[in-house]
Amino acid sequence: MEAGKVLKEVRVLCAEQKYDEAKMLIEKNKEDLEDKYAVAHEFVDLKQSSLIGRLKHFFGITE
Repeated sequence: MEAGKVLKEVRVLCAEQKYDEAKMLIEKNKEDLEDKYAVAHEFVDLKQSSLIGRLKHFFGITE
């Protein structure tokens, strides 16, 4: 799959909060992504952690 298409699909999966699927898609297309591989993983991690960060106050986490 072309790198641009992979990254678009990763964005869609993150929007749907399907982070594990997004990470699997990145792994599956590792060779196509080449220099964008680390950035794609970081994007998913940031999206996932931003969701957790938004929920911290709900669970009473103060760190």
